[in-house]
Amino acid sequence: MAARRRQFSEGVFSFSMPLSLTLQQCESAKYLVIKLVRHYGPDQTVRKGYKPAALIHAMLEQVASLDTFLNLFLSFIYEDLCSDMVSVVDFDITCALSYLDGFASWESEQIINLNKAIENFAELIVDEFLLPLRAASLKTPQSRPRSLFSQSSAPTGTEQRVSILRQSCLVRDHHRCVVSRKFDRATARNRFTENGESCADDDGKLLKDEPNGDFEYLEVAHILPRCLTTIASEDTDLSDSKKNVLRVLDMFEAGIGHLIDGPKIDTPMNALTLTLDNHRFFGEFQIFFEPTGIPHQYRIDSTEQVPFLRDPLFPVTRTLTLSPGGAIDSPFSRLFQVHRAIAIIMKLSGAGDYIEKVLQDIEELNYSTHWNGLIKAARAIRTSYGISGLFKGHSASLVRVFPYAGINFLAYEQFRAAMITSPEKEAPWRRFLCGSMAGATSTLVTYPLELIRTRLAFETVQKNPSSWLGISRKIYFEGGGSGSLSNLYRGIAPTMLGILPYAGTSFLTHDLLRDWLRSPILAPYTLEAQSSTRLTAVAQLSCGAVAGIVAQTISYPIDIIRRRMQVGSVVGARSGILETAQRIFLERGVRGFYVGLTIGYVKMAPMVATSFYVYDRMKRYLGLIE
Repeated sequence: MAARRRQFSEGVFSFSMPLSLTLQQCESAKYLVIKLVRHYGPDQTVRKGYKPAALIHAMLEQVASLDTFLNLFLSFIYEDLCSDMVSVVDFDITCALSYLDGFASWESEQIINLNKAIENFAELIVDEFLLPLRAASLKTPQSRPRSLFSQSSAPTGTEQRVSILRQSCLVRDHHRCVVSRKFDRATARNRFTENGESCADDDGKLLKDEPNGDFEYLEVAHILPRCLTTIASEDTDLSDSKKNVLRVLDMFEAGIGHLIDGPKIDTPMNALTLTLDNHRFFGEFQIFFEPTGIPHQYRIDSTEQVPFLRDPLFPVTRTLTLSPGGAIDSPFSRLFQVHRAIAIIMKLSGAGDYIEKVLQDIEELNYSTHWNGLIKAARAIRTSYGISGLFKGHSASLVRVFPYAGINFLAYEQFRAAMITSPEKEAPWRRFLCGSMAGATSTLVTYPLELIRTRLAFETVQKNPSSWLGISRKIYFEGGGSGSLSNLYRGIAPTMLGILPYAGTSFLTHDLLRDWLRSPILAPYTLEAQSSTRLTAVAQLSCGAVAGIVAQTISYPIDIIRRRMQVGSVVGARSGILETAQRIFLERGVRGFYVGLTIGYVKMAPMVATSFYVYDRMKRYLGLIE
């Protein structure tokens, strides 16, 4: 694999100069690639969640320089399988075609190596091309465009509109530069307050007459990030990551780097208006511009209509007005073609889901490292979505939390009743074991709900509304065949590894503190009047909070290892537990296992305190205890 990465970074393949094949070689090579893809299985999924064969086949269909891609893929596979006999410099496609043509009759061990080579190629494309492309731009907080809300007249020309928006609404996210104006219900209500029945949307149409529309936001988005050609630290050379991306981009459009870095990159010809639903995968690829009959004005539409409930007063922006002389014409139509091709590859292969999750995990780790990261994250969410954004996805989380908490406490009581049958057996290790088994039981039952919830958050198929049932069926049937329940438990091992010490420590600490606060010395201060067992609200909450803090402290190193094992795949390294732990220790020492722990206390202490308190009070309310 390291040799494959060197091929990109050292520029062994020159993607800027197409490698010409004869017509017969091209047809033979294309037929062979299709055979290899079908033999591997188009729906076969790797651990990271994407489909290598689907990715390769999509690239085969979308690249403009077919000869270059065929040379790249076949030389990679050939050298991977024959590394002791051939080097990439001496690569001859005729030899590769001859060698690989009879793969169907190979021994099982050779087939395994072939499948591994296909996976390695797909992984290289994801890690060295798609992921850096998505992560090319920096992200900065979006300013609230309050000044725009009070404007007496909206700009009509795109250049004027972009100029105004750029002053206060510049957003740089993971994969593109976006100039955005948020236009939501709050804006509509503000306009209604200021202008009454005469309030209008950005097209000048009265809000009271607005039908249900398709677009929530006006955004002008760069299709490909200009920062790909930005020289890092004012050096004379691009970084290896940017070079890799540009080399592969050349397969889709020769010389695209010069086009991206051209003087007209910021004109409307390199922009399109996107919807909130179409943000993912470079803003969906079925977006087109339809002339309205008015000069320089286009209707923006999508072939994928997304039904969703709309407020009758929700404003929409339907048109993009270009300044005189502006047009959506070549050569910038070439960018649209590349944009569409990459979006198709990411969507059909599932690589987009994987990359989106990786970027979110990295962002969460960055936010969780310092207190100012927490404040920064809160401000960014509040700026983009308002106060309600801090609770975004809360209802989906409750779907898992309700059964998890109920099963967790129920299982603990049952295990405790079975293992601690008398006061003489009230040993700490028994309490810890009961708690661990309770946590494992609740996790085992509810893990599919967490997996479905996570996948639902990143589901980007907009043709039909996403649903729990739809995502469940999709996960169940992944990998082909008649489906498997094991798909619903993919990745449970590291989760279980973290929950065992956490749940055990949590229940043990809570019970020990509860017994201690009931001792004769502390009872006058911690028990309710005329009761020998009931703790006061403050005492009960304190037990839970301390239990949460202790459990978080004990289990946090394992959680750090678990997250690093998941996020570590960004660099293509599949590491085990011990290897990951060793890497963390070498990088940061013991402190590396506790990065972001204090931020975790902020969440876990009140959560665990509230859980134990509500559980105890509900048992009393239902008459289960005195």
